[in-house]
Amino acid sequence: QQLYRFRGAVDALNSPAMNDAEKHFLTQSFRFGPAVAYVANVILSFKGEKIPLQGLGQPTLVKRALPDDLPHRAYLHRTVSGVIENALRLVNQNHRMQWIGGIDSYSLRDLEDLFYFSRHMNDQVQQRKLLTDYADYDQYVVIAKATQDPEMLRSIKIIENYADLPQRIEQLRAASVTSELDATVTLTTAHRAKGLEWDFVGLYDDFSADPLSPDIDAGKRDDELNLLYVAVTRAMKILAVNSLVIDIMQRFKDNRSVIAATA
Repeated sequence: QQLYRFRGAVDALNSPAMNDAEKHFLTQSFRFGPAVAYVANVILSFKGEKIPLQGLGQPTLVKRALPDDLPHRAYLHRTVSGVIENALRLVNQNHRMQWIGGIDSYSLRDLEDLFYFSRHMNDQVQQRKLLTDYADYDQYVVIAKATQDPEMLRSIKIIENYADLPQRIEQLRAASVTSELDATVTLTTAHRAKGLEWDFVGLYDDFSADPLSPDIDAGKRDDELNLLYVAVTRAMKILAVNSLVIDIMQRFKDNRSVIAATA
C-alpha cells in the first residue's frame, strides 16, 4: 500500500535485504463484508494480484450514493481542493464538519490567496510566492491547463463557481468541529484515511487520474490503484463508489467477457 511515492517514499519491503524474508499475506479483513472485498479485488487485479482478499465482517452495501438520512458519513477525496469543493457544497446543508488533520491543514488560505490574485487584489495575498511564481492569474490558468495539475484545475473551478469565496471559507471555519462525535460529516483525503474506518463512506469524484490509461507509467498506476484500494476498504456498512471505481469495475467485467468469448 505504498501511497507516498510522490514525496520520494520508497517501499522498504522491496529492498534487496528482504529477498530471503518469509512472506505472509494479509488476505482477510473483519472490517467489511464480501461486497467491498469484491470491489477491492477488482482494483487489485489490475496490479496483477492473484491472492484474493476476503471480507469476513458484517455485510457491507456498495452503492452509487449514500442515503440522505445518515447521522454521520465520511467523504474521501483524491485532492485537497476536492475536500474544499465538497465542503463548500455541504456547508449549505447545515452540516457540522470534522476535517481529518484539522481544517488549517487543507490550504484554505492558499485558495483564498488565489481568489484575491484572480481579482487583482494582490495586496490581500498573504503567500507572496504566488506573486513571484506567476505574472498574473491568466498565466496560472494557462500553466494549470498545460500541466493538467488536478489541484490547480480544481482550485480554478472553485474560484469560478464562488464569487464570494472568502465569505464561504468563513462559513467553513464556523461549521468545523474537532471531534467526530460532534460531526455529521468527516472530510479527508484518501492518503490521510489510511488506517481509519467509518460506517458510511463516500468516494468523491475528484480521482481524475485514470490508473488504467496506457499512457501512465507502472509506478504511477500502482500508486493510484493502491490509493483506490485504501479508499474503498475504509467502509464498514455502506460504501458509495465514484465514477472512476464504477469504470474500473466495468472494464474488469468487459475483460472477463472477452476472455470467456475467446476461451
